[in-house]
Amino acid sequence: MSLKVPKANNIQLFKDGYKHLQGIEEAVMRNIQAVGELSDLVRTSFGPNASFRKEQTYHNHLGRMFVTSDAATIIREIEVVHPAAKLLVMASQAQESEVRYDYGRRDKYCTCFAGELLKKSEHLLIMGLHPSEIIIGYELACEKALAELEGLSNYNLAKPLTKESLALVLKSSIASKQYGSEDTLASLVAEAALAVMPSRPEHFNVDNVRVVKIMGGSLNSSTVVRGMVFNREPQGVIKKASKAKVAVYTCALDIAQTETKGTVLLRNAEEMLNFTRGEEQQLEKYFKEIADSGVQVIVAGAAVGELAMHYLDRFSILVIKVLSKFDLRRLCRVVGATPLARLGAPTAEEAGSVDIVETVEIGGDRVTVFRQDPPAGSAAEKSKTATIVLRGATANTLDDMERAIDDGVNVIKALVKDDRLVPGAGATEIELAKRVESYGAGLKGLSQHAVRRYASALEILPSTLAENAGLDMTEVVSKLYEKHAQAGGATWGVDIEEEQIYDSLSAKSWAIKLATEAAVSVLRVDSIIMSKPADTIGPHWHYSISSGGLYPFLVASGRDPHDLIAHVSFAPQRLASGGAFYDFTARYGAVREEDRMTLRESLGTVDESLAETLDLKRLLDLPLVALSNGQTRRARILQALMRNPAPEVLVLTEPLTGLDVEHRPRLLKLLHDLHIKRAPRVIMTLRGQDPVPDWATHIIRAENGKIIVGERSQMVSKHSKRDHKPNDGYKGDPHKIGKPIVEIVGLNIAYHERKILTNVNWTIREGERWHLKGPNGSGKTTLLAMITGDHPQSYSQPASSLRLFSKPRRSIPTTTLQRRIGLISPEQYNAFPRRYLALVYGMLLVRDLIRPMHSERVRRRRSSDRRAYSRV
Repeated sequence: MSLKVPKANNIQLFKDGYKHLQGIEEAVMRNIQAVGELSDLVRTSFGPNASFRKEQTYHNHLGRMFVTSDAATIIREIEVVHPAAKLLVMASQAQESEVRYDYGRRDKYCTCFAGELLKKSEHLLIMGLHPSEIIIGYELACEKALAELEGLSNYNLAKPLTKESLALVLKSSIASKQYGSEDTLASLVAEAALAVMPSRPEHFNVDNVRVVKIMGGSLNSSTVVRGMVFNREPQGVIKKASKAKVAVYTCALDIAQTETKGTVLLRNAEEMLNFTRGEEQQLEKYFKEIADSGVQVIVAGAAVGELAMHYLDRFSILVIKVLSKFDLRRLCRVVGATPLARLGAPTAEEAGSVDIVETVEIGGDRVTVFRQDPPAGSAAEKSKTATIVLRGATANTLDDMERAIDDGVNVIKALVKDDRLVPGAGATEIELAKRVESYGAGLKGLSQHAVRRYASALEILPSTLAENAGLDMTEVVSKLYEKHAQAGGATWGVDIEEEQIYDSLSAKSWAIKLATEAAVSVLRVDSIIMSKPADTIGPHWHYSISSGGLYPFLVASGRDPHDLIAHVSFAPQRLASGGAFYDFTARYGAVREEDRMTLRESLGTVDESLAETLDLKRLLDLPLVALSNGQTRRARILQALMRNPAPEVLVLTEPLTGLDVEHRPRLLKLLHDLHIKRAPRVIMTLRGQDPVPDWATHIIRAENGKIIVGERSQMVSKHSKRDHKPNDGYKGDPHKIGKPIVEIVGLNIAYHERKILTNVNWTIREGERWHLKGPNGSGKTTLLAMITGDHPQSYSQPASSLRLFSKPRRSIPTTTLQRRIGLISPEQYNAFPRRYLALVYGMLLVRDLIRPMHSERVRRRRSSDRRAYSRV
């Protein structure tokens, strides 16, 4: 006799905190409930009256809000976490990939039918049937339904294809999203599809039909254009071209620039003229070659410089910018061009052609049209792309109509491959239910119960259509059964004859098959293992905000929560429009138009009391680029507080960074007042050396990769206060003080009448440590900029005024100097950005942080270098 010790399931396999659910009660029933919730969510969007019955608001993982009743959009944008419900989402996506029939009825059909199958299986499980018996019954019923479906086709798409025949079969699918506008939209889709229909219709490409939405007007003002329409004007003065040669470029039409930062010292006007003359001549040569090759139209996939635009206008070349790579690819197909990644004249094979490029006005908007007009009498000639120009009153209406058009185009794609159609409006489902029920009644064994439940689940489509239309679904279904019991009644549906409602046989077949497979897959699962949820706020924080999980008081306001949160981050602030950093010439010169904007102009209406509290009132008329780091920090906080609408939550990243001793208590007092009024609520991250304010109610601590949240009384212990013993400071060894590294004598920095630094004397020797302190705006950053080589006036200083490494500053190249000076704080990287390779790719290595000041010393003493790394 052996002794057996019972063990818990999955012991020692998973981390602590996991959950293991198994069996019918825990696993199968829970899965059925999850799928049922998703099915009920989609059911309200079924049928032509769904948009009038109930529209729902959703926020996706990017924070974008959708107000829609379209099931395809709902399924695509919501984030489904439950694995069983995900199976239904995967089934609807498989429906699209198999049939390319991406209109909402089939997505809804697949989801609703699978959900109803699982609900019926729940009753069978309660009766005592095993899941395996239900699976066998469902598979038998599915085979029977698919076999019977083949014989229910009663209409085929008329050949050859005409606008009327296509519009007839499109109406039912478009009406499910745009009821009342289906005639107009079906006519537009049919016209656009015929314009691009190839000689072999089964090769029809849905990407050849585009949609451009223009606000204003009505749907009846919508038109179809043979070619492409762009919702923008050409860049230059040339607005029209005909029978033109076209060149497409994916590179920027501008002077080539290096990625590294460079500074040039110009001593006179002649040097300034010669500096750009070579680049201008080179650019002129490029565009002259393009013009000489016969190109009249240029399509740019990147930026177009002002100088380049000057030469293009001189050579009478039309230029339009198309930033979408998808639109650029379609345009290349329309004009027959090859996109070029180099600037120069295209070859004969690389250039395309277009009949007409013109700028027209539609509803007050100027648009550019690329049109190919086939010769008269050339019926076989087809346009490669057609554009439907949609008109509507609101953006939401235009989006819904665009989705309906997309459905219609995919209907055509499915029907040109399989032109068989079956009766719609629930007629096919009722006939299949009747035949499957009869089939199940003749079976023996427990599986017959599952087959008969499968038949009753097919009633979900006509029942939902009747319910969403406001009818008595029990009465409608019973009348349909009565009609289908009569001879020749297999095609009876709700208003099917008057409205001429048809469904694609292939799409319905795939929907039934995929829904059954999804339901069977859920029933096969008898065990669920869930890991412990992470303590962090995960990547779906947008959903948490929208649903009230993180800030429940924001949802109660009735406005978009994302508009009520202001964030002041710690990031480089002096960024030019092109992405390059402002240098100190712009900061103190303010000679460019964009550099002259004052703080008052950027804020608009100024709250004088807030500006006084943050000590910004005296700085309101200064240019933004003239503000110091700390002043800029305070200005950004003022701007966030004055936002309209007023923020409900103010998030501050390291708010004390960059502020001097005088302004830190001012800011903390302001935040305390805001905390008392709760307008707005304050959340801030602090550095290790920053004290936690006494008025903070909750603390979030990041420790060992985890986030711990709690009230202040729980998070702060009695012994956690910082020991405020005076720091004795760094005691250097006087014997190790070496030769001078930085020698500043009588340094003066000014721009016009504004003096920044006056008569500064400073010497830094090897082995010394200095603490540079002073109020915001006193010139600390400017003084460091003279040493690091970032300030342009460091070149013009006399040799005796500024010496670095025993040499005059102007004799040392900037790149050489910056390789010998390291930066070790985020404030310094903010003010003096470097373009090391590691930083370009978003990586900051420890080696870059502790780069020694003397590069030649590193080469001589590798052992001390390794000791320094180990200490860090």
